[in-house]
Amino acid sequence: MQRLKRKQVINSPQPNSDLLSVKQLAKQAGISTPTLFRLWKRGEGPKRIKIGSKVFVTKPCYEEWIKELSEESRHATKL
Repeated sequence: MQRLKRKQVINSPQPNSDLLSVKQLAKQAGISTPTLFRLWKRGEGPKRIKIGSKVFVTKPCYEEWIKELSEESRHATKL
C-alpha cells in the first residue's frame, strides 16, 4: 500500500495538462503577469481556478477569452 503525502505542492501543471499557470498564460497571451492580475481585479480576463494558493486557467477558458477579445475587436473596427 502506497502512503499518501500529507501535502502535495503543485509548482506547475503537467505538460499535457489542460491547466495553464499564470506565468504560462501571460507568456502565451503576450502580456505581463501584473497585467493579468489587473484584468482579473477589474472583472476581466479569462475565468480562473485556484488550487491551494496557486491560480490556473484551463486551456478552453483561455481560448474562449481570446475568441471574445477578437470578436470585440472586429465589432469595434466596424463602428
